[in-house]
Parts: sequence; C-alpha cells; structure tokens
Amino acid sequence: MPRQREEQPSHNRIPLERRDLLERMVRVAGERGGRLAVVGEPGVGKTTMLEALAGRLAQDRIVLMLRFDEGTTGPYAAVRALLRLVPDRVFRTLPVGYRAVLEQVLQTAPPGFADHRMLEAALRYLCNVLAAAHTVLILDDAHLADRESVDLMAPMFRPPHEAAGTVLIVARELDAGGPITSWKVVFTASQLAFLAPLSPAAVAGVLKDSELGGLSATDLNEIATESGGNPSWAIDLAITRLSGDDRTAASASRAVASTIRRIERLPPAVREVLAVTALMRGGTVEALFHVVGHAEDALAEGVALGVLSVKGHEVAVRTPLLRAAMSAMLSAQERRTLHAGLAESPLPAERRLEHRDDAVLPGPRPDLAEELRAASGRARRIGTTSNALRLAMRSVARSDGRSDAHVDRVLHAAELAGAHGDAALVRRLSATLDPAVLAPEQFDRIAVVSAEAIAQDLGVDALDRRLANARRSFESADVRASIIDVLRILWSSGGASDVARELEDRAAELPPEVAPNTLRAALEDLAFRLLDAGEGLSSEIIARSRAVESASGTLDLTLSAASIEATGAYQADDLGRSRPALTAFVRTAELLGAHPTTTRALAHAAIVEVLAGRVVQAASLLHEAEQHALRLVDPPAPLTRARGLFALTRNDRETLEEILTGWSSPAATIRGSLLVHGLAGIDAAWSENWTEARTELELALELAEAKGIVEPGRRLWIDIELARARVHLGDLDGAEHLARRLAALDESHRRPHAHGQSLRIRAMVAMQRGQQEESLRLAEDAVEELRRGGFAPEAARAQLDRAQLLLDAGRSGRARQVLADVAASRIHADDPRIAARTLRLTEAADTVDGRALLTAAETRVAQSAAAGRTNREIAAQLFVSVRTVETHLGNAYRKMGVRTRTQLALALNDLGQDDPGRGRGPGSGSGSAPGRNRDTGRHDDRTESP
Repeated sequence: MPRQREEQPSHNRIPLERRDLLERMVRVAGERGGRLAVVGEPGVGKTTMLEALAGRLAQDRIVLMLRFDEGTTGPYAAVRALLRLVPDRVFRTLPVGYRAVLEQVLQTAPPGFADHRMLEAALRYLCNVLAAAHTVLILDDAHLADRESVDLMAPMFRPPHEAAGTVLIVARELDAGGPITSWKVVFTASQLAFLAPLSPAAVAGVLKDSELGGLSATDLNEIATESGGNPSWAIDLAITRLSGDDRTAASASRAVASTIRRIERLPPAVREVLAVTALMRGGTVEALFHVVGHAEDALAEGVALGVLSVKGHEVAVRTPLLRAAMSAMLSAQERRTLHAGLAESPLPAERRLEHRDDAVLPGPRPDLAEELRAASGRARRIGTTSNALRLAMRSVARSDGRSDAHVDRVLHAAELAGAHGDAALVRRLSATLDPAVLAPEQFDRIAVVSAEAIAQDLGVDALDRRLANARRSFESADVRASIIDVLRILWSSGGASDVARELEDRAAELPPEVAPNTLRAALEDLAFRLLDAGEGLSSEIIARSRAVESASGTLDLTLSAASIEATGAYQADDLGRSRPALTAFVRTAELLGAHPTTTRALAHAAIVEVLAGRVVQAASLLHEAEQHALRLVDPPAPLTRARGLFALTRNDRETLEEILTGWSSPAATIRGSLLVHGLAGIDAAWSENWTEARTELELALELAEAKGIVEPGRRLWIDIELARARVHLGDLDGAEHLARRLAALDESHRRPHAHGQSLRIRAMVAMQRGQQEESLRLAEDAVEELRRGGFAPEAARAQLDRAQLLLDAGRSGRARQVLADVAASRIHADDPRIAARTLRLTEAADTVDGRALLTAAETRVAQSAAAGRTNREIAAQLFVSVRTVETHLGNAYRKMGVRTRTQLALALNDLGQDDPGRGRGPGSGSGSAPGRNRDTGRHDDRTESP
C-alpha cells in the first residue's frame, strides 16, 4: 500500500523570495503533461519546495512522491520504489500478465527474470494508466536513482508516448553526473528552474523557525554569510556553533558531505585548481597560476564542470558550499602552505596580508597585529566597512591582550561592528574590556556603541540595569560617570519634553574633547526629543553637532549632523529640505560602505517620496533599501516604516499583513507598537471602516502621548485620520481638539501641512454643525495649504473631502469639477483607494442634477445669463430690478456649483456633467480654478457681480 501523504509544510513556511517558484510548480502540476526540473546545490531547500507542492495539491489527485538517497541502490530500485506507491485501485486495473510481471519486480531484489522487454511493456502500460488519471509524479534527488530505472522510465515520459501526459516534477543537484543525463532528455531548457540560495534575512528566518535558541544576531549574520544562503548547511553550522566546536561543522553537515563526494569525482588537476581558488576566496587568474603554474586546461574543465566561474580576469568557486567542502578536504598544513603561496601572488596588498596571516600558526603576533590594524584603518577611510571590520578582527586575534595597543584594536573593531550593525559582536568585544581601567577617552569610544548594542539585543530595561551597575564604579566627578548618566537619560522612557530638558543640562557638562561620541549621541537624541515635543527641528543643535564632528574627526554617520537634518526635516513636514539632504547622505553612506546606515537613509528617502506622491521614485528607493538590507539579519525600523507606508499607498494587503503581524526588536517596543496600530488605523480609515480606524488610532495616540510625542510626523501622521474617524462617529469636540493642536504647530513654526490638515478637520466639523459656507471655505483653503507643503496625496484626499462637502451642500456641479481635477492627477493613478473613492463620489455627483434645485425665477435668470445677456438686459426682459437678477444669479451659481457664465451654460445644457474640463481656456491645468486665468487670477469669461 502507498504511504499516506504526510502533513506538509504550509505555504507560509516557504520564504517570500521562493513563493513565485512555488506558484509556478503548482501551475505546472495543474497542466496535463506538465514538466519542471528544480535544480540546486545540496541542502538548498529542494525537498522543502517539493513537500510544499505536495501539500498544495488537491487530495483527490494521485500524487506519487519518491525521495532517493545514497541507499537507493541496485538495478531497478527506483522502479520498485515507484510501484510501492501506486494505489491498489490503480494496480488492480492492469491486465493480469502485466500485474504479475510488476509483482515479480516487487518481490525480487534484484529482479530474477531475463525478459526485460516484458517489464518495459508492463511499466509503460502502468504509466499510461497513471497519465490518464492525471497523476503527479514528484522525484526528489532524482540524480540518485539507479541507472537501470532511469534508462527504462525516462523515454516513456517523452512524446508521443501516452505516459507523457503524466505530470513530472523532479529535483536534482547541479551537475550531479550519474544517470541524471537520461532525465535531461525529458526536460527542455524552459522547463528548468534554478533554486537560488536564500538571502541572509531568509536564512535567519529559517534558523529562528528551527527553534535553535541561543544564537546571537552576530551568530545569525555569520552563519547566513558562511552558508551562502544554503538553509540545510546553515542549520548544521548553527548546531555545531551551539555545541561550541566549529571545527566539526563541515564533517557534521550532510550538504558538505554530499559536496565532498562530488569533488572527489573531479579530476586531480581540477581539484588542485579548486583548492587554491577556494582559499583565495575570489581573485585573479594570474594569482591562481602563480601558485599552481599554468593550468589553463584544468581551469577550463572546472568551468565546464560547473565548479569554477571566470569573469574577465577574475576566478571564483561557484558556490560557498563548494568552497567550504574543498577547504574541509585539506589538512591544516596544506591550507597554510597554499596561503603562503597566495601571500606572494599578485593580489591586492590587503588580500596578501590576510593570506600571510592565515599562513602562520595561531597566536599573538604584535607585528602582524599592527599591520592588520593599519590596513583596517585604510579600508575604513576608503569606505569598505566590511573589509575594515574583517581586518580589525584579525588584528584583535593577533594582539597580546596585555599590551596597550590591544585596547585600541578592540575599540576600533567595536566601532566598526557598530557601524556595520553587528550588535552582538559589539557586546562580545566590549566584554573583553574592563571599564574601570579605561581612560575617559577610551570609555567614551566604547560606551555609546555598547549601549546601542545592548538595547538592540536585550532591550532598554536590561541596558538601564547594566548602566546603573557600572555607575557605582565611578565617583561623581569622574567624566566616565557623566557619560553613564547621559546614556541613562538618553535611553530613558520618560516624556519627550522632560527628558530633553534633563539631557540638555547633563550634556552641557561633557567636555567635547574627551567625550565627543557621547556628546554627539546626546545631541542627536536631543534633536529628536525636541522634535517629538513639537518644537521643530533645531538648527542650533545641528550646528553644535557639526562643530563636535569637525573637532573630533569622527566618521560615524549614524549620529552625524547630516543624519539629523536629512531624516528629521521631513518628519517636521519639510519635504523640500529633506530630499537634497537625504540624497547627499545616501551618497556618503554608500561611499563609506555602511550598509545599515545606507539602508536607513534609503528608507527615509522612500518615505519622503511616498509623502510627496512620487510613487515610482519611492518604489525604486525602497527596492534599493531592501537590496542593502539583504546583507543584514534584522532590517532597521525605518525600512519597516517605509514598506508600511508604501503598502498603504498601493493597498498591498500581503505586505501590510506581514508588517502588522511581524516581529520587532526589544529596543523598539513603543515605537513598534505605535507603527503597527498607526498603520492598521490608517488602513481602516482609508477603507472607511471608521469604528476599527478609531480603535486602532486611539491606541496609537495613547502610545505616542505616553512618550510625549506631539509631532504628527513622529507618530505616523495619524492625527488627520483619527479626526476623520471621530467626525464620522459623531465626536466633533474630539476632532476639534486635534485640529487646535495642529494649528498650534503652525503658529509656532509656520507649517503648511499642519495648517492644511487643521483646516481640513475644521471644515468637516463645520459642515456637521450646519456652518455650510464656513465649511466650504475652510475646505478650499486646506487644499491650497497642503499643495503648498508638497504633500500631494494628502492634498488629493483633502480634495475628495471637499467634493463630499460640496455634495452635502447641494453643489454637485462644483463637486464634479473638483473630482475631475483629482481624476486627472498622478495621485489618482498611483493610489487605488483614492481612485475608488473618486469614482464613488463622481457617481454620487452624477445622480444629483443641480437644475432641479433652481426655482422658476432662478431658472429664467440663469437661462438668460447663459444666453449671453447682461444683468441689465435680463432685468429689462423679465421686468425686475438688477439687484433681483443679481440675487437669483448668485443662487443659481451656488446651486449649480459654478463660478462663471460659461460654466453655467455648460451645466444648464448638461455638458459639464460628463466633461468638467470643457470650457477651460488653452493651457489651463487640473490644479487651477475653472474659468480663471492661471497667471492673473481674473475671470476670462464675461461676468458681472451677481
């Protein structure tokens, strides 16, 4: 009997970057005669993909899934494995003779009969029956199937044979050799799918799902890099690292062991070239030939066999797994000998130094340590932070822990680890130092990065406890005590205003020449605390931070004045200031090779473009940020914020769900919850689910106020959507309260965005209170203010609010013109929910005919005015006074939602209803008031004051 299909991994357990391939596999399985060969290195996750596929297929389908291994040996072993899975109901439909032959195959190992033609006929008949039943045949590690089985079955699955109707999906290793060549004839080039290695973030996710506790962020990062994106090998590396014996990693890994067997099949000359290239970790052909002599043929054969790659003059091992397996095959002495040869090869000086380091026995080497420290400093200055950190760690390993230079090397490495976003490595390095014996200048260098690392890994509470313990070691007059006091304030959870005042007082006590790092951290935090408190972005603090930077010559971008200005300005509603500042900041971060800082800067730049309504530019910046984030284990918080805001704009449900249910670091508890409730609330408001919107946004507001965050940009601009929810649910006083707070920001700092949103809220409240004219005036002013601030999407939403208010006031014609402006804008095309709301309001406006609202007298006056008569002519014609004509005409304008006689004529003839743009002068745009000259603001049409 076939085995029961086991519970399979769910779709959600497949990394996001592989779900497109899984969907392709499902589509192929749904086609008659579907074919797909999933190709990848050992351990890359082929089995997981096949199991996920089996779990996605309908339970009424016949799914035969075979997994071959090294033990599947002997002639026709694969055939026997297949026969064991065939359901009895299918087996009983076979003719008696064929069934007897196949039963003999099952009972005999190896088959004890000589008539293989009879076996082929019986198997072909069975495969035809399976094809007719739309069977899905899934073969895992197909390259391990015995040759006799493959040679027998593979031709049956090729047209014109009936068995070609069977769905065949196989997984195999890259260039595995053996009988796999027979399977190749079944698949065309378009039916091959390469299963690429996972990104570091996805590998970290696999390790977390495997419940391997005790791994730090540094461990995760190192394992993700070392494994080259191979999840099976990553798990093996994690297990051996937790055991404390990294030397057994290769021998314990099935993926490495499988790759070693592949290497053992290579010609000796190719193995020699592969060994040198593996230790070289990428280099030039000239350097390779310097060690092995001219081995052009071996190199060419290695490329042909898929173990080496050559691009121009560069040569490299195809995968990290191949490199690790080859290194594991070499003895320690063999590795040192090859490294010694590479140290003399024509490689860059930095690479030769590393090979010289690897060529000698482990242990302190002061001369080598100093060379490595100097090389790390040079790498840092030219912007290769990852190279600088690697060299710095080598320098620390070669240092004598009792020497004075050792402390400087550890501090240097810790600073680089902090810039690289490696919190656990910072903690590991700082743990080797005794704070009590560090000079104040040295203490300042380690204190800031250590505090950041502890908060990130363990949380703010754990940091405060450690700082409190450290504080007891120093007298109050000691600068180191002041540094600790400032850090405790900096990481405290009090209200923004209170903390800012205390921080400013204590920071003033720090001597800039002794504690520049702590002072810069304090100034950076102070700038954003004041911003939180609604006091705007302080130019004075930015100038002070820039002066400290200049005097100290520090290279840390995270705490720089440029960072404060670039990332803070847009959160104070100044998009125009942030955009050029962020452009320059991103360029600097990229030059310095600081991936965490670059990722954060690109994310902030993407947010600016989302707020400005430039969705294409935002998508490009967000993609760049995500590419940089692939090198990080934990993406920075601004990237999550950027993804959330972009997903809101595009109404991307999958991404929103991922963010709202995702994980945040211990250091981001309040901010993370604020982001989640804020995004959920805005999402509900834009979908006009007002009850849910108010619940989520009130929670977000409560969290923000607990931290003293008054600035709307620092709490995700939730104020306007919370106010709209309050208005819709009848809480007009609550909405007005938010409007007054926004107006107060504008009074202090001249903020068009805050002012515009305040006017927008007041307009909605005024309409609910029956103040119709006041409401419409405020709504029009709100749109102009928001446009002036550069917040195009918010201006469009304000336009839609204004259109709704016009409809409520019975001015459908003017509402249609406002909606036409929105429909013609870029925002309408980029935001599905703005487009949907525009359509709904347009349909509502079209159902209201302003002509029906006119009295008989107003209709006569309007028709005469539309015919081109002046007010005096109309008065004479109708035997009324000019003032009466003016009154009736004014009422007609208001009820029809128009401003000029041309618009009135179009509306009376039902032309303005379907095409609000008609009647505008040449060159008039969607943003200008209908009927007005854009340059002068004067009416172009013939009008008189009604």
